[in-house]
Amino acid sequence: MSPSPSLPCREEYARIISDYLSSSSTDTSSTVSSLTASLSSAAKKSSNLTPDDLGALWKPLVSAAASDASSHPKLIELLRAIQDLGVVRDSSGNPLTPPDSEQRLWHDLPLLDVELQNALRGAVPSRMQLGRWETLHAFVARATGAPLVDGKLCALWALREALEVDRPSTKRAPETKEQTPGQDDNTAVSMDALLPAAFAYLEYCPALVAVWSLRSHLFAQEEDDNLGALCEKETGIAKNGYSIRRWRFWQHRVQEIAGMKDEAGGREKVAKLAYKALEQMNEQDRQVMIASDDLKSLHGLDVERWGKSALDSSAW
Repeated sequence: MSPSPSLPCREEYARIISDYLSSSSTDTSSTVSSLTASLSSAAKKSSNLTPDDLGALWKPLVSAAASDASSHPKLIELLRAIQDLGVVRDSSGNPLTPPDSEQRLWHDLPLLDVELQNALRGAVPSRMQLGRWETLHAFVARATGAPLVDGKLCALWALREALEVDRPSTKRAPETKEQTPGQDDNTAVSMDALLPAAFAYLEYCPALVAVWSLRSHLFAQEEDDNLGALCEKETGIAKNGYSIRRWRFWQHRVQEIAGMKDEAGGREKVAKLAYKALEQMNEQDRQVMIASDDLKSLHGLDVERWGKSALDSSAW
């Protein structure tokens, strides 16, 4: 399927977003109108909101976010302004939502999280694509902390690939004879190269990562929330998804990374990022224990088990 012919095409949305990002103006109103007015009008008339119509809008925004980290603050403000349009309703007063979704136009930025997941789904990118991987994860982390999107699955992918997979710390593994010449081996991407994407979530939304872990959030069966080999081997965790024990494993790994000797040099930036991430995780431990009564009443979280695991070195 393709977007409705009466609506702007993907290229037109891309032009509008590009003009907004290149402008020195901080006003979002005209851009929001250009991006949303036609879609809102068409959806009201037909009481139909298709994934293709929304995809034509979100795909160029996701592409812009993956291309340039300096665009992220303006894109976040743009999304906030779109969200502020509120809930669009049909002639019967019902909120307009895509098929098989409860996300409301525009209040819930419907299917934006799906577009972000689709852009990041699958194996770790090759080294040529690594810049876009890191930049887009940083955007998802910002948008999750805003909060504008649900980034818990993307966060899990970033943390798993950086902390749970056995990779060379800095050096790229040599190519195998079977590898196609010129083709990057995804498993050879170094740990250090993947850490900034993982640490972005511990910078912009650490409290959410902690809460997902406390609540042992699981995903639909078809989602890729598997454990990495290192985590599975060292913890014996039986379930995928988020868990306290998985959080503890990440915490242990970040501590190890922060304390690695820099024998070859050049790891100062990574060490600083690791120390900062560890501070964020330790702060979440403190906040959970300080606010344990409130958290129990608000979220039904197992704070006593969280605290026990913090004291028990064998818990992860």
